[in-house]
Amino acid sequence: MTCTTASRFCPAERPRIHWRPWPALWIAAMLLLTSCGMFSKTVSPEGEEPPRADQELALKADIYDAMARLSRAQAEADAEAAEAALDDAMSSLEQLHEVSGGLRDAEGRELYRSVITAYEQYYGVTHALRLEHDEIYSYRDEMFAEMNEVSDPLSEDVTTLPELGPVQTTIPLEKNHLVEQSIQYLLRSPEKHLYNWIARSATYFPLFEQTFREEGIPDELKYLSMIESALLPRAVSHAGAGGLWQFMPATGRDFGLTRTTWIDERFDPVKSTRAAAKYLKQLHRQFDDWYLALAAYNSGQGRVARALRSHGQGASFWDIYDALPRETRNYVPMFIATTTILTNPQAFNLPRIDPGPKYVYDVERVEGMIDLRVIADLAGTDVETIRRLNPEIRHGTTPPTRGGYDLKVPEGSGQRFAQAYAALPDDQKRSQSEYVVRRGDNLTTIARRHGTTVAALREANGIRGSTIHPGQRLYVPVPYNGSANFASSSSRSSAPVRYASDTGRAPAASSSNTSSRVTYKVRRGDNLTKIANKYGVRVADIKGWNDLSGDRIRSGQRLTIYPGQAGTGSGASRITYKVRRGDNLTKIANKYGVRVSDIKGWNDLSGDRIRRGQRLTIYSGGGGASSSGSKRWVAYYVKKGDNLTKIANRVGASVADVRKWNDLKNDRLRVGQKLAVYTARL
Repeated sequence: MTCTTASRFCPAERPRIHWRPWPALWIAAMLLLTSCGMFSKTVSPEGEEPPRADQELALKADIYDAMARLSRAQAEADAEAAEAALDDAMSSLEQLHEVSGGLRDAEGRELYRSVITAYEQYYGVTHALRLEHDEIYSYRDEMFAEMNEVSDPLSEDVTTLPELGPVQTTIPLEKNHLVEQSIQYLLRSPEKHLYNWIARSATYFPLFEQTFREEGIPDELKYLSMIESALLPRAVSHAGAGGLWQFMPATGRDFGLTRTTWIDERFDPVKSTRAAAKYLKQLHRQFDDWYLALAAYNSGQGRVARALRSHGQGASFWDIYDALPRETRNYVPMFIATTTILTNPQAFNLPRIDPGPKYVYDVERVEGMIDLRVIADLAGTDVETIRRLNPEIRHGTTPPTRGGYDLKVPEGSGQRFAQAYAALPDDQKRSQSEYVVRRGDNLTTIARRHGTTVAALREANGIRGSTIHPGQRLYVPVPYNGSANFASSSSRSSAPVRYASDTGRAPAASSSNTSSRVTYKVRRGDNLTKIANKYGVRVADIKGWNDLSGDRIRSGQRLTIYPGQAGTGSGASRITYKVRRGDNLTKIANKYGVRVSDIKGWNDLSGDRIRRGQRLTIYSGGGGASSSGSKRWVAYYVKKGDNLTKIANRVGASVADVRKWNDLKNDRLRVGQKLAVYTARL
């Protein structure tokens, strides 16, 4: 969906805590106001929709609260809580835009700038998130400004259009002064914009047409992407909408588009087109009218629904025209005008335009964090070609993955790439971990701690000097230990892939990563059985890890998964459990089959009191009160002269077990350090 707001905000230099994009006094005010309940959602006793002013106030309060939580999470170096707070802020911001119609008031604009700045400060402004260029946004703004000056815009007395032949379309192409003026504007200097769109249509329209046929929506909706993004897959609006179909982050998540530090599937042509088709189909089911569905795609379902309620049942887009935002009033006529021109090119004397390159490719699966320059060399092409085929990649490397990443390479180069990849040295197949900078850290100590180099840290994080600050997230490249024969014929596609209709599958979890924790976001159509099969675990395990009492899950819900750590035995897993209302130590101990004394020891608890929201470390699976035999989880404190080999021998386990139980990245220990071990010997 498209949105128009003020341009991105570049905050002034901040004192001391560099990651905070707002003044300290403002944060203090937010905390005070939210804690005092000054901002709260208002719901009428009858359960009716609250007035718009109350909705705006409630959404602003939600944003203030989310930003305050973000500040606290960053101060505590809690990356999971920080990301959740940012997600909540972005989601509320999108809803505020829909309710308030473009964040017209000063407070809304300031909130927008603060949230966007916070997001960029946290994740970084990367290649794929930079505006490719401002072509479509400035052009559309100028066009809409001119449309707003049209007198009697809905008059059907159209006189300047040529005689048009019959065109078969599902969506009616009605004509009025607005559509007529839009056509004239599009044809005024077509070499600047329209001809570029036509050239790019050769690249993406075959994909759109196949996807729309499969989803059962009108073919002419392919022209919508022209006025959304000018068919630029990396286009990002000032409001944060991105990709060919200009999804806002929250809407993209609702339709299965993953957005992480490393990838943003809103920029993936295949996946975003599928999501757009499903979204448009959903809007048409809701409003039973394609013009209304397009208006909702632009301004939000809520705004169109309110306008329809005020005009009565059966109202059309033209009936509610005056109740819609100015951009939406012109958005639908611009779609009609674009479709009219491009389905009647001869009538408008359009010349033949040289087509752009086809979007065809081979798919090869890779694992580890591989530099795109290396990939380009292996495929016999250049980095920009790899970026054009994989615009969802946000950095200069493929994302770190547990089960492989499906990479697009130029059509016909798949076999060459697979052979070269198989021969690639292991030190160029890297995975990556994340590290939150603590007070006293520097690049040298972090590099030594993770077995990497300062130069590698700088490259992975785009750092030129040596300055880092507490709370900053660093991506740490580490050696990849996978097989050099990963890209064998059994693991790669055997034929070129053209416009694959569904490449959204998640690869199976690798058995070599059983100590990893995955945060999985539930997608539309998921169920616990499907997710369990994907990661090689049991439904009962997922329920236990996430405190689920039933089988119901919802789209967007986050689940903690420990791939390969199902059942019991020495492969027991370490769980971070968040205390909920009504919990006590006995209840938690019974849930995971351990003893209360174990939980106290693992978490340095002197009494039985725990608080809601507190995080507890639990070692479950094969031990504790429910285990057969005498093995149990105990705390072991490192003594002078200890090393992992000595400790492993003492407790009757392997060094690998001790590392896995305690999530150790290397073999360094310190005197007094507490380790969790599963043993019958202590």
